Amino acid sequence: MNFDAFTARREPPRPLLKTRAAAQRLGVSMSTIRNLISRGELEAVRVNVDDQSKRFHWRVRQSSIEKFQARRT
Repeated sequence: MNFDAFTARREPPRPLLKTRAAAQRLGVSMSTIRNLISRGELEAVRVNVDDQSKRFHWRVRQSSIEKFQARRT
């Protein structure tokens, strides 16, 4: 079976944005982004800094920003 037609139509994965980039795209502060994430208003992915550390960073998909903007308008 040939899957070339199927794979050709798939969109490439969009990169995960840092909270600073998400804040810039929405025109808000980084603390507002963190608050939106903690309240569940903006979907985000938790990325660990390393295996030994309990520190982590949030990353936001472009699609999450678009969904958030659509709900706000």
